[in-house]
Amino acid sequence: MSGQQLCAIILEIMQIDPALHFSVVSFCCNFAAEKTEQFTRMDITISSIEQIASSAEEFVSAMGNRKIFAFYGKMGVGKTTFIKAVCETLGVTDVINSPTFAIVNEYLDGNDQPIYHFDFYRIKKEEEVYDIGFEDYVSSGNLCLMEWPELIEDLLPEETVRVHIEERDDSSRVVTMDGEADEEPDMISEMVSDIVPDITPDII
Repeated sequence: MSGQQLCAIILEIMQIDPALHFSVVSFCCNFAAEKTEQFTRMDITISSIEQIASSAEEFVSAMGNRKIFAFYGKMGVGKTTFIKAVCETLGVTDVINSPTFAIVNEYLDGNDQPIYHFDFYRIKKEEEVYDIGFEDYVSSGNLCLMEWPELIEDLLPEETVRVHIEERDDSSRVVTMDGEADEEPDMISEMVSDIVPDITPDII
């Protein structure tokens, strides 16, 4: 839902029942603030190995409520190293390494919540991804961190956050967290309609 659509809804509400104005305005503002907070693009520059831990902390702070992250980058750029730092920031004490042969490793964070770490480098067919129960993992509500997601691009959920790691000429790395994410207009429409059932469908 765009800001323009939100404004249209507010104007419609004011005409239907001014008493409902404050409730829906509050909802719209809170929703917009949440989206802005969660989906702002960010770049993190890692100039040395000593900065990885602090960079991972910055990344974790920006994750918001998002759970599915796909890490893109050339071989040797440091995807596994950065994911390891992210997991350690989240309190993982297990041995963290790339699940090249197992495809997925499971860790426990500091709150005993599962983190799933995928490596699709050796995937040859989509059937292999289904065989490991990929759909169950990504719908579990737990954190999923994926390496080589480009090999299963068509299977990635819409809410996947894409993270690109690039090496610069000076050997520093830039981690870019995508600021784009698919919104859920049907869910939003339903929530607003629950508040004001008389709003015409073409406005939402």
